[in-house]
Amino acid sequence: MVDESDRQRNQVMAYSFYIDTAIDCVFIQHFGDYEIGEGICSVEAFVREPSYHNNMNILRDFRQTTLPSNFGESPIVIESQKRMKDNDELLAGACQIALVVGSAKDYGIMHRYTVSYRLGTLAERRPFRDIAKARNWLEIPDGYEIKISTSD
Repeated sequence: MVDESDRQRNQVMAYSFYIDTAIDCVFIQHFGDYEIGEGICSVEAFVREPSYHNNMNILRDFRQTTLPSNFGESPIVIESQKRMKDNDELLAGACQIALVVGSAKDYGIMHRYTVSYRLGTLAERRPFRDIAKARNWLEIPDGYEIKISTSD
C-alpha cells in the first residue's frame, strides 16, 4: 500500500491507510507524533494507489495522536491553505472528509482549522469526537470493520 519513499517519510510522519472501493472511502489512521504537512503527504500517497478514484470520502482518525499546539496558528493555516488547494486538485472532486480527534482540545483546534477551509474547496471537512457519528455522516454501513493496521 505504501511505497519506499512513503516508508521513509513515515519514519517521521506516522500514518497507515486503507482504501475500500466497495464503500468509496479511504481510511487513514494517524499515530505517534503528528507533523504539520502529514495530512497532505498521506493524500499524495493514497491518490497514487490504483484502487483510489475521484470523489472517495475520507475518514481520518487522529485519536492515537495529539495535534501540535501550533496546528491552528495563522502562518500554519495560511501555508496549509495553499497546500490544500493542491490537495483538492489531487482528490479531483467533491468528497466528505471526517476528521476524528481524541480530545476536546484537539476538537477545538481541528474545528478552527476546518472552518478556514469551508469556502473555495470541493471537499467538505468536518471534525468529530465520536467515530460513530463520523461513520454515520460518511454513510459507512453499521457493522463495517475498518481494516487499518498501524504497522507495515
